[in-house]
Amino acid sequence: MAGNNNSGNKKGTSSTIKFATGTGEKVTMAELSRITGTNITSLKKYCREGAPHEVQPNGSYLIDTAEFIHWKMQQEVDKAKGIDSTSRISIEDARRRREVAQALQAEIELNEKMGLLMPIKEQIEIFAASLSDVRAQLVSMPNRIAGSLEFQDQKEIRTILDTEINQMLTQFSEYEP
Repeated sequence: MAGNNNSGNKKGTSSTIKFATGTGEKVTMAELSRITGTNITSLKKYCREGAPHEVQPNGSYLIDTAEFIHWKMQQEVDKAKGIDSTSRISIEDARRRREVAQALQAEIELNEKMGLLMPIKEQIEIFAASLSDVRAQLVSMPNRIAGSLEFQDQKEIRTILDTEINQMLTQFSEYEP
């Protein structure tokens, strides 16, 4: 039987799908639309999603028919398998992302060396020490001011407490990592 690709496979066994890899004809978007029956808007969308194409200096597209049909068939196979092929990134995008990440890392390291950035662990240690100082002042406040509050009226007690609290808040606000 002509076109039979089973070559001795038993009934019920699966065979690998192979697509033609020959070179097709390079055509314009309009010609590909006519050949495939696909509208130009969809063809442009496919190109954005990674369909093989060349952009000419005048902005027009040249598309190899065999490469495009191979790409489109692979998309359909992936879709049937439940693979989202539009989420794949190209090697060029992966390289660009890696270069951006490396540049950002180098910038962070430079800013750390210049003293413009500090590791979060160091900041937490300094902040914890500052909070510890405030806690110690709060805990010692009753013993420190008890004598000065004795025999004072309510207005004077309030003034003394406000002064103590404002001094602690000022010290805490001057925290520098």
